[in-house]
Amino acid sequence: MPRVDVFPDVDQVLHNKDDFIGPYLSKCACSVDFAEALTYCGQALGNPGGDNWANLYRAYEVASDHFGGDHALVGTVNACSKSELDRFKRTVNHQEAIGRFSRHARSRCIPPPNPMDFITAVKFVLAVMAAWFAWKE
Repeated sequence: MPRVDVFPDVDQVLHNKDDFIGPYLSKCACSVDFAEALTYCGQALGNPGGDNWANLYRAYEVASDHFGGDHALVGTVNACSKSELDRFKRTVNHQEAIGRFSRHARSRCIPPPNPMDFITAVKFVLAVMAAWFAWKE
């Protein structure tokens, strides 16, 4: 494990006088679902390989399930738009959009005309997580 000071951004957060991590830890302590989804986000960002897309989708799935489905995630929590969500789901699920790491080996659906790249997908899922974090339960 490398030293933390090798990563200036992490070092800055850990040595800053403001408490950046505490609120997230509190949310994780209050919500097993939030902690699970955050874990999937971390796995998607931390381990190179084929599971990255699947872990992003798992984080979204936990959020969607927690709030009672996509309709609530879009309409109640305002975590994303329906079009963004549809684009994300179609991208992750279709092998022609992201290749062999898609959730389905074969899909009879037409591939999305504008698939998300991985960075856009990460930003989408992190925006969903940010909306969840801000949501008062």
